[in-house]
Amino acid sequence: MYNQLNICMISLFSSLFFIPIDYVSQNNIRTLLLCYFVMDSYKNKLDIILHHLLYGYLTIYGPFHVLHHCLMMEWTTLSLLLYREKYISKYVFAILWFGIRLIYIPYYFYSIYNEVNIYINNTTILIYGFHFHWTCKIFDRTLDTSRGFSSMLLMFIPFNLLYIRHNMNVKNYLIIYLQYQISFYFNVIYIPYYDTKIFNVIHSMDNSMIFYISLRYCIEHLYAICMTLLFFLYKIFIDYDNNIHQYAFILSGVYLIYHFVFLLPFAYIAFYVLHNKKNDKDCHIIYNYVWQGCCGVLLAYSLIV
Repeated sequence: MYNQLNICMISLFSSLFFIPIDYVSQNNIRTLLLCYFVMDSYKNKLDIILHHLLYGYLTIYGPFHVLHHCLMMEWTTLSLLLYREKYISKYVFAILWFGIRLIYIPYYFYSIYNEVNIYINNTTILIYGFHFHWTCKIFDRTLDTSRGFSSMLLMFIPFNLLYIRHNMNVKNYLIIYLQYQISFYFNVIYIPYYDTKIFNVIHSMDNSMIFYISLRYCIEHLYAICMTLLFFLYKIFIDYDNNIHQYAFILSGVYLIYHFVFLLPFAYIAFYVLHNKKNDKDCHIIYNYVWQGCCGVLLAYSLIV
């Protein structure tokens, strides 16, 4: 009974996305959403409650056109519910989830970047985190995603520093979004899937992003893309243990510190923590946050110039 009611409510919210904003009542939609969040939070899982609190904030303080557009995401929720009830195939669900939550919504949030305040912009970073969290849970329900959320710092810090300096553009946004997403998956599967095929692919993608960001700071953008693609293919098909990205990271780090000497402590702490993480695969989660925080600062300043 609960599942059927939930499907009806999500179907309603999904349908509202297609109704022109001039023909819907702002107050009624906000009230209906808040009521749903409260009712659906009762005795629900912690991640669902946190999700509802996040969207409750967006419902109350977000511009209505943003809230109305976000209802598009309910089509992925609806497809998930229908898939669980065996009404649609997993392929339809996967296409909608990947296309809407992981590609279109980040594009949309960037498109309104200059229209909303910094608080709404930062809220979108938390929204991405929940999208990555549930993507992992869809792949494997037993995965513990707590370590993945440390990767938020890779987007929070650069995002806000670039916002202050008015240096945000679509390239920078895409770089920090991709680094955030790949790092999230890598940190989640690092322990349970260590040395498996999927881990090797995600790890190679993470190394390639580090390689690209390091090269991009030192050489022309197009050359950096070509060399990164070749590096990724080389790790996947020829030599997985190749660590040339580490040398590129060190070189760009030295070059970065030369221009911004105050970044030296962040670089030192990052390398110290990285050394400890390598020697202890099950190290405390605080190491993840310190590492990601320092890398977030370095990443921000590599994108500023």
